[in-house]
Parts: sequence; structure tokens; C-alpha cells
Amino acid sequence: MISDSEILERFKKNDHDAISDFYEKHKEEFVHFTVKKFNLSMETSREIYQEAFLSMYQNILSGRLLSLSSTLKTYLFQVGKYKVFNELKRSSKHTEAEYQIGLSELPVDEILLMTEQEKQMKDIVSSALLKLSAKCRRLLSLYYLQKKKYDEIMELMDYKSIDSVKTQKYKCFKKIESLIKTKHSESDF
Repeated sequence: MISDSEILERFKKNDHDAISDFYEKHKEEFVHFTVKKFNLSMETSREIYQEAFLSMYQNILSGRLLSLSSTLKTYLFQVGKYKVFNELKRSSKHTEAEYQIGLSELPVDEILLMTEQEKQMKDIVSSALLKLSAKCRRLLSLYYLQKKKYDEIMELMDYKSIDSVKTQKYKCFKKIESLIKTKHSESDF
């Protein structure tokens, strides 16, 4: 079995096999945990896992995550749990008190690091959003900011099917991702 420190080194070297293996190894466990504990949909849980994994990966590449006080899996799940609480807070499914109780379970230094990174990421994403077409900006805004469901977006934007909305969202997301990657180095994250 490979150690967490070895996994960290392999991530830093952009070892696609190590990244993919780690991602797949913990994905279903995280998804089932969040679906059961927080009553999230499978789709939302998968998206949160992807965001949490990306945050963890960016922390490793940027040098913000140099050593662990727990296992890498625990760190990933803590980042994911923080993102779940943000999602629940945004969707108003839970009270502020429930959010604060859950958030208090995270180490203070990780909360501060994530808050700083979120501000930086918001600035970067805002800048890239301005370079997208109005249609892409609207679709991403409806989905990510206004938390509209695919069927609502389909009606609001006159798409023919939910699959069309999903495909266009994916294309817009990839476009913004490309804009961000070309303008910013991984150390910016």
C-alpha cells in the first residue's frame, strides 16, 4: 500500500495514474456518505466531491498542503464536508446553527486557508466569466449561483432537452476552465 506522503509527491509530479486512482478510490464512499448524512442528491454529492478533490489537488500543487495532521483521505473529506456545508447554507436546507456546528468540526487553519482560497478563486473566475459569451455566463449563473435545476434552465433558456443543457453547461465550464488555465498558473490557486 502506498503512503500518503508518497501520494503527495506523485500528485506534485502530476502523476495521472496516482491522481486518477486516488480520485476513484474515495469517490463512491464520499458520495454515499454525503447522500446519507446530508440528504444530498447523488449528482450534487458527485459535484461536491469533484470540487473538493480539485481544491485538495490545487493545495498540493501550490505548496499550501505540505504535511498532513491526518490522512489524505481525511483531509479530502474535511474539504468536502466544508463544501457540503456551504452548499447547504446556500440552498437554505439547514439553519445557520447547523452550518456553524458542522463547520466548527474543521481545524481553524484549514477554514482560514479555504476562505482565503475561495476569495482568490472568486476573483479569478469573475475575470474569466467576463470573457465568456452572454449565453454561457447566463447558463453558468443559473446553475451555479442561482441553483436552478436542469429542467428550469431548459425552460428559461429555450433548450430542447435536459441533455442539451448538460452538454452546453459542460462546454461552458470547459471554456472557463481553459481561460483560467491559460491566464493563471497552478501556483495562483
